[in-house]
Amino acid sequence: MSKVPTLLPGRPGRATCYRWTLKGCNGVRLEAIKIGRRLYTSHEALGRFVTAMTESTRGRSSSSARSPRWPRSHDKRGKDSLAAEALLRRRFGF
Repeated sequence: MSKVPTLLPGRPGRATCYRWTLKGCNGVRLEAIKIGRRLYTSHEALGRFVTAMTESTRGRSSSSARSPRWPRSHDKRGKDSLAAEALLRRRFGF
């Protein structure tokens, strides 16, 4: 994993590369295996990650990329807020 930043333009930090394996980015995770306390990835996995990230930002579907969660509409936020308020009133008497 320590060599991944040197393979990419802009040289992302090592912490960023580890975050890509643990949490992902835009719903896409960098494939890695853990042996002992170290994470390892491959050139092929890095290529798949970059391709999936590109597809997710272009809006195309990919097996590795999930569709982005669209923000709630103004009406939906209002309804959700009223429902949460009602729940608080029932449970805690607010």
